[in-house]
Amino acid sequence: MPATMKPTMEDIAAKCGVHRNTVSKILKGTYDGDPNTIAHVRKVSDEIGYGKPWKAVPNPKKDEPVKDSELPKGVELIDPEVKLSPNHKWTMVFEIEVACEWEYDKDDKGNPIAESATVTDSEKRQFRQALPARPTLKEVNRHIASKKSKIPDAI
Repeated sequence: MPATMKPTMEDIAAKCGVHRNTVSKILKGTYDGDPNTIAHVRKVSDEIGYGKPWKAVPNPKKDEPVKDSELPKGVELIDPEVKLSPNHKWTMVFEIEVACEWEYDKDDKGNPIAESATVTDSEKRQFRQALPARPTLKEVNRHIASKKSKIPDAI
């Protein structure tokens, strides 16, 4: 069982060599079987922390600042020479591809069909984001997704 997952009845059953339903009955107090099995299942359940308040172990990698080698393609973090504010420590530079020309199929009357739009040309636009600290990978992806959502023709 991974350290970040809450213990389950299946985990207890696997450690004890019994069926999950047997574990369920023992923990509910409705099992009439072997007293040694009951004692063993209860002991294992206490050892692995089943039924206790559970807090997942934080993943330290997830909360660490992103390394340059882990940045998505086309994203760069720089220590800016000119600071925009006292909190400005890093600048994230990234590009978003934006459609600038489309081709459409035409209906019987020669009118373009909007649903058939195909991008025939695009350009890359560069963006800069001032940051107060070196971001995590999740924060980098969130900044890019936020900017893309505000550009209607982003590809």
